[in-house]
Amino acid sequence: YVQMEIVAVELSLILENYLNHAS
Repeated sequence: YVQMEIVAVELSLILENYLNHAS
């Protein structure tokens, strides 16, 4: 299982997207 890395990548992408819309 390498699922933790996938979750980390998805979370970082979501965070980036959120920060983009917040500013």
